[in-house]
Amino acid sequence: MNNPNPTQKKVNKYRNIEAIAGILKWARQTSGLTQKQLAKKIGTKQESISRAENGNISTLKFSEKFAKGCGGVLRLHHISVEFENNTITGFVGENK
Repeated sequence: MNNPNPTQKKVNKYRNIEAIAGILKWARQTSGLTQKQLAKKIGTKQESISRAENGNISTLKFSEKFAKGCGGVLRLHHISVEFENNTITGFVGENK
């Protein structure tokens, strides 16, 4: 199996995080909420919303709350687990 070098793995990881952060930000903006309004709605601080939108996503549970607060549902369709010598990729159901 052809694996990317460690630097490429880090780049891919950060691209994925940036993509998720961008989607969260888009969801909030599309819902018409400010960061402060969303924070109040889901019981967190505005700073936590800002951090998530900038790629510092603390947990899957927080991402679920974020999406729900915007009127959406977080759905996971693809997951991969990387080991030193290979990658396992699979699909998971929807989180509702």
